[in-house]
Amino acid sequence: MEHRRLRRSPDALATQVDGDIMMLVLSTGMYHSLSGVAARIWEVLETPSTLDEISARIAEEYGVSLEQCRMDTQAFLADLSRAGLVDDFA
Repeated sequence: MEHRRLRRSPDALATQVDGDIMMLVLSTGMYHSLSGVAARIWEVLETPSTLDEISARIAEEYGVSLEQCRMDTQAFLADLSRAGLVDDFA
């Protein structure tokens, strides 16, 4: 995941509702919601990005250590991938 470019899955529909992101994965019919930093990461993924690019941006915006942000972001992106919300950008 470190050097792969990730993007929002084309199978995911998303909309913003009162500051949260509400999503539907078309292939599974599962709904998901994101808020706070998670919603911000989703916004960053509007442009395909690597883990390092996303982590650097979030760490700067939220004033947290890059190392901790990278670990947390990697775990979160793995969750999004398992849910079918992000995939590799070729």
